[in-house]
Amino acid sequence: MLEFWILLQWIITVLLCLFTTNWVIQHVILDAKRDLHPVALTEQACTASVRKENETAVYRNILTPIGYPLSAGLSLSHGYQFRKGNFGDIWSTSMEVGKGNNRISFIDGHTSWTLGNINFKAKLLKNYFTEVKARNVGIVCSVATGPGFVSAIAGFMGTLESCIPHFLPSIPRNNMDLDVLIVDSWNCAAKLNGSEDWYKTIIVCDDSAMPADLPGNVTSFYQLIHDMNASDNKYEYEPTTSFDDDKELARVTNHNRDTTTFMQHCLVSSVSNFIKLFPINQELKNVDKLTIITEGMRSSQLMQTFIKVFGLLLFGGSISYSSSNDLTQIDTHTTLLFLSANNAGLRTMLDVCPTGFNKLKLSWAMSLLSEGVFSTVAQSSCNFSKLRCVYILNEVKDSNLVSSFPLEIPELKRNSVKRLTSRQLNVLRSLFGSRVVMELYSPYTIMGPIAQGNMYDYRIFPQKVDEVFTCYGTLSTSLEGKLIYTNSNPTLMPSKRQGMLVVRGFTIGKPLDEQRLSRALKLTAEFNGGEGWMPMVGVFGIWGTDGCFYEYK
Repeated sequence: MLEFWILLQWIITVLLCLFTTNWVIQHVILDAKRDLHPVALTEQACTASVRKENETAVYRNILTPIGYPLSAGLSLSHGYQFRKGNFGDIWSTSMEVGKGNNRISFIDGHTSWTLGNINFKAKLLKNYFTEVKARNVGIVCSVATGPGFVSAIAGFMGTLESCIPHFLPSIPRNNMDLDVLIVDSWNCAAKLNGSEDWYKTIIVCDDSAMPADLPGNVTSFYQLIHDMNASDNKYEYEPTTSFDDDKELARVTNHNRDTTTFMQHCLVSSVSNFIKLFPINQELKNVDKLTIITEGMRSSQLMQTFIKVFGLLLFGGSISYSSSNDLTQIDTHTTLLFLSANNAGLRTMLDVCPTGFNKLKLSWAMSLLSEGVFSTVAQSSCNFSKLRCVYILNEVKDSNLVSSFPLEIPELKRNSVKRLTSRQLNVLRSLFGSRVVMELYSPYTIMGPIAQGNMYDYRIFPQKVDEVFTCYGTLSTSLEGKLIYTNSNPTLMPSKRQGMLVVRGFTIGKPLDEQRLSRALKLTAEFNGGEGWMPMVGVFGIWGTDGCFYEYK
């Protein structure tokens, strides 16, 4: 009998120890290790206290509460006033902070150019634009190449005077009133079939010998830049008024030949959003290196990379463009990675089935993430050792439809697009040993992301949720949004926080042609009474109870 009581006491003691240990792990150790308290993830947005009929309440990023202004630029002091800022402010600050010594690597065989070297080339090219009195410059070559990037910077420099860069998906088939056309090869220049007469100059970004029998207005990028190794570490910009902040920045054309114009405030507001969203102790630093994987990205998506590029250059960081499909071979100094959700390397990582000890490490990392604790125990490559955040670019279902502003609202087609699930995102977090952020873009309509996830959000949603929705976190700090009722989708009820997305803010572009602009104004008047809300036609979703935007797949 005595032995029974001793055994019972021993069992009770063991159970109490296990219970206490479990409680300490759950409520002390894990709480101390969590990046963010679970309660914070349940309320990630600010909402208006009231809503109108047939629409949800207005939702904002929690960093821009209702009643406070949205992020409308860099808030630069100018006397007793504040300015939004423009490209000139960004570039001059970047040159000053990095001393022109930080580098940008490109995909076209150039090892890397310093920012001072790029600045020298861009200044020469901008001066050439001024010399030939170019007001409109068409850029066809990829901005992920050295000459393409320099051409874009030269175009942005020109916007502070009287020149506008046009980013084109291909060589124009119709006369777009461009003074200069920049293409990537002699072969392109040779096949213009008479359209070369539309331009004052055609600049070819090809370092091979110039073929014979080309039109007389064709020249080489490398002829215009007389010294490829020269450097200029200064870019002086001192605005006398805030007028430059309201100038046009760029025009972007899609494959349907629809052109959208973006203003300077679109750029600075989106850059401001990118910088603001870094949590405490995760801020950008001069040791950061952003690697942009171009595989799977279209030209319009590459245009969106400028937001993160300029954001990091403001802190003196470095940039690398890479076309490699093997993500495990990225630059070992990479701290930030930006790539498309369509990137083949992502699928390769997800398709690999780990075995043995690697499988155990992945399981352990996934278990920790489910508790809100980040770890690098399952990191799959030593090249990821410095990586701290991966940004995944997702485009709205039909960006051409959104930018065409059709007056007839389409019906929602469910499961018409394949997206990464929340579980797959945690697998990627484990394998990268890095935070992963999903971002939603409409590249022909909005500069920068519409919405982006929280860096510390590791939640895995039920399978039924993942099958229907994709969570993109909260809206940009430069935007506010709401969901509205449409007659073509009567089951999406605003009373249940469902509907078609409409947004308002400082990163929205403007249709250049009169027909699209007229349709956009009609849509705005029809749904929102002319209050400046822009319908994202075909983008349907639901506001979660956490304030995040969940898009219908």
